[in-house]
Amino acid sequence: MESATRAGPTGLNSGSPGGTVGIADAEIYLSAVKIIIGIIGICGNMMVLIIMKIQTHRGKILICSQATIDMLTSIVFIADAFTRLNPPSIPQDPYLGYYYCLIWHYGALVFLLFALSTYNLVAISIERYILVLYPLYYRMHFSRKKEVLLGLCAWLVGPVMQVTYCVTQLSYKHGECYVIQIPNRNLLGVLLFVWEYFTPVVLMGCLFSRICVKLYKQDKEARSLKANSPLNVTEISTVSCAVPKDSKQQKYAVDAKRSLGGHVGKDEAAEYRRSRNITKTFVIIFVVYILCWSMNQFLFLQKNLGGYDHWDTAENYFANCLAMLNSACNPFIYVLHVKQYRDKVKSFFSCGN
Repeated sequence: MESATRAGPTGLNSGSPGGTVGIADAEIYLSAVKIIIGIIGICGNMMVLIIMKIQTHRGKILICSQATIDMLTSIVFIADAFTRLNPPSIPQDPYLGYYYCLIWHYGALVFLLFALSTYNLVAISIERYILVLYPLYYRMHFSRKKEVLLGLCAWLVGPVMQVTYCVTQLSYKHGECYVIQIPNRNLLGVLLFVWEYFTPVVLMGCLFSRICVKLYKQDKEARSLKANSPLNVTEISTVSCAVPKDSKQQKYAVDAKRSLGGHVGKDEAAEYRRSRNITKTFVIIFVVYILCWSMNQFLFLQKNLGGYDHWDTAENYFANCLAMLNSACNPFIYVLHVKQYRDKVKSFFSCGN
């Protein structure tokens, strides 16, 4: 994801002279924030990976991919903070110098990870959409192979615009890193905003909105069935996870599950409830993503639309802190909203007692 400070000479948090924030002090404070967020992000996302390893539910591959990306981002935060405070010498070899400037000095690596995180979240929203709105197709046709392919597409597609933006503008010459002033640079910045923020947010917003409507209708129909049907609660919950509007479709759903060796009972109802809870959790994660990234992205957009320079302003540093915080948020959302995950964390920390 592109930061509003990208054009500056020192990458993620750079500023320009004459601003409203002391650059040296701000760099120190922001480096401290990076280290703190990085440590939290590494510990939290590593815990997610450990817990997901023993889980068996569908969709765990994409969740593990999200945790891996966020953990790598946290590691880069810590490394970047130390190299900002103690800058290493730029390699004098033309090729090594160019890649150092491109990947590290200007922060391209962390922005690539931001793009990957965003598009992996898009992949999760697509997987959850299929699960909730087309449960029979998901159960019978959405294999682990398709889940891996969906995640791979996110890894390949997400960074495309970021790579284009970096390669066309960042360069190295005579031992120095610098930005190439290309024509239509602002247009490229606007396209980057559209690709890495606007498009994913609109797509995820549409998918999660449909998911929320569907879940609400299912909950309403399940409550109605509980009040009027002789079926027990387990059977009602399980049947409602198919297509609850048509009794013939419900019967077909149950028969299809049994023909596949499935058991319509407590175990399946529990799995269904866990799946719904995970889906609702990712709706919350999407909302948190918007809260963390919107300020950063709209600052970047207004600059590319001819707005004011804000590289060294307090609002820009605050926007960067919010954006970085997003990489460490997800594990806490899991703990607060998913009981199964919360129980696993408790058992993990109490195993020695």
